[in-house]
Amino acid sequence: MCSASCLLLADASITRSPAGWKLANGDIEFTLSRAGDEVRVDSLRRAGGQEWAAAGSRLSAFLEGESLGALRFAADDTTDFGGGAKQLALRFQSAAGGVLSLLLRIYPSGAAIEFAAELENKSQRTLPLLFRIDPLSLTLKGALKPYSSIRDSHGFHLAGTLAGAREFKDWLVLENAGAGESALIGGEIGAGILDWRANTRAADSGVAVRAGNVFRHDRKTAPPPAYEIQPGQKVETPIAFLALAKGDSDNAGNEAFRYLKRYVFPKPLADTPLATYCIWLTHANVEEILDKELAFAKRTGFDVFYHDASWFEGASIIPGQNNWSKGLGSYKESREKFPSGLKALSDKVRAAGLKFGIWVDPGNVDVGRVESGEIPKEWLATIDGKPLITEHPSLTPMRQLCLGNPQVVEWVEKQLSGIIDQWNIEWVKWDPSGTVSFACDRTDHGHGKRDGPHASYRGKIEILGYLMRRYPRLLGFEVDPSLHFARTNPGPPDLLPGGYRDE
Repeated sequence: MCSASCLLLADASITRSPAGWKLANGDIEFTLSRAGDEVRVDSLRRAGGQEWAAAGSRLSAFLEGESLGALRFAADDTTDFGGGAKQLALRFQSAAGGVLSLLLRIYPSGAAIEFAAELENKSQRTLPLLFRIDPLSLTLKGALKPYSSIRDSHGFHLAGTLAGAREFKDWLVLENAGAGESALIGGEIGAGILDWRANTRAADSGVAVRAGNVFRHDRKTAPPPAYEIQPGQKVETPIAFLALAKGDSDNAGNEAFRYLKRYVFPKPLADTPLATYCIWLTHANVEEILDKELAFAKRTGFDVFYHDASWFEGASIIPGQNNWSKGLGSYKESREKFPSGLKALSDKVRAAGLKFGIWVDPGNVDVGRVESGEIPKEWLATIDGKPLITEHPSLTPMRQLCLGNPQVVEWVEKQLSGIIDQWNIEWVKWDPSGTVSFACDRTDHGHGKRDGPHASYRGKIEILGYLMRRYPRLLGFEVDPSLHFARTNPGPPDLLPGGYRDE
């Protein structure tokens, strides 16, 4: 069995020749060649399948924004990416002093190619601003039909034609019905901070498609967010991917999810996903009520018993009041609600045979905790000097923390790990209910005036990664999911059945 496993992990290969490169694994082949200062696509096909590439079309990341100047091919290198995967880095030198690396990854099995891009500033001044970096930019041939999502109806549905320029806000399937094959274009859905986009336009040799993440921008007058890369800094985009399959859009979806489950998602734990029982109360001394709810949850057969919002010190104790934000930002339990403490509740839940869970909203805090000095004002996310505020008639006003600030990231990691350890928490619900924007423009948070959203995305991914590394068996519900930190069913919500994400 070990020998067979080792052979499977050796299937991915990247072969370099005088003409170019070939990525292959037995299920898919992607062949490239160098043409002067450019890289061109020679072939893209699944094993035994049709040719998808418009031969001779240019391969590079798509950049939108201020010009970096001409991008000229400079170098390449091949590395092991872990788990038997291989990565080909194609490096392009820009006239502005940036080095763009297009990162192509192939795994030991599956008809999928993964794309990412890295832009490093080798100059002595800030690079020209970019509003979008799409790591996947290909020209595909054939009479292709687009399939994407329809609101309130899961799955892929015919989405008109590819005449003219089109934009798709969910993952996209391009079906070549005549050849009996389909290609799915997908990628990281942004963890609730970035948005996913795929764009197509008719080209002489087929359909040009590009895909990646975009910044959200709701304000009409202010300049949009951008990648703002200082000297010596670099940014890497989230992943995009292309999966090929014999058959229709459902076959392409299945091929994509096989690749994601094998190589991108964390491995599911035994007997997951779990049925979770949620309760939250704005009463004093809720222990007797919770004991009855726990008995019901056990009798019914739930797997997890978790307390949603309003468990923290200073939380509302007015019965029936929907003020879950009062006290938010404390990681101490409310002794008015839990005289015996949350550790005692956790022990009861575990004794009943269930897992204990808790709700958190790490990016938002009760304004009173800022005004008291408990939480530094310097940590607040601001736009044009004004804090990001959430106000509602039934809620205590909230202020938003900047997840792009390394001090905030470190503090959140400390607070979350503290309660996980103290109360033996096995399940966490991350719910950014009070968030209004991630476009912080403070320049003393470790990011520039325009790249607050990208910094916030990096910060959230750092926190999720920290938790998964420290607690590899931790489960939970990520309201705004990411691919790399979701175990079972992440993806664009309109494409997937059910209401859960990583749990």
